[in-house]
Amino acid sequence: MAERAVRAARQASSVGDPSQGLAAVSELRREVERLEVEQVRAALAAGWSWRLIAEALGVSKQAAHRKHAAQPAPPPPAPGHDQRQRLVVTGQARQTVEFARQEARTLRHPAVEPYHLLLGLLRQGEAVPRCWSAPAST
Repeated sequence: MAERAVRAARQASSVGDPSQGLAAVSELRREVERLEVEQVRAALAAGWSWRLIAEALGVSKQAAHRKHAAQPAPPPPAPGHDQRQRLVVTGQARQTVEFARQEARTLRHPAVEPYHLLLGLLRQGEAVPRCWSAPAST
């Protein structure tokens, strides 16, 4: 699946036949929506609040809740679970950025844009890099 998405992202990034480019954009939109649902489920299962999820998605809490609240609820966090969050950046996340830089160079683009990061994510061979907020140590 990831290889097909990478091809679609490259097609969507190139200026050529608009019908092929737009079809590729549509395919990418469906893939991103699927990934968003997976990540929201994972965040809820990890005990994230709707506020944290909304901030990560760059939308309002109400918009995030309206879009994703119909999903099955994850089990509640264990008693005593610390919901304070801190960012953990792994080597895999850094690799994603390097892949994004390579994609920008390959496409002869002067700067890394969000769609280059999407290509970097897809080249990882899994849905997203292991970069998430984890409970802060006390």
